Amino acid sequence: MKITTETLEFPLSVKEKIMKIPKISKLNLEFVSGKNIHFEKENILCAV
Repeated sequence: MKITTETLEFPLSVKEKIMKIPKISKLNLEFVSGKNIHFEKENILCAV
């Protein structure tokens, strides 16, 4: 079984749109990157 990992970044355009909303821009938000883990020859996909 081969395992591949891909880093997922939060899109900059989405961040900008979210921060333009007045009620949300007052909050202290943290955008966290995630990982997409793919198991070759298996029927499993895991997003962390």
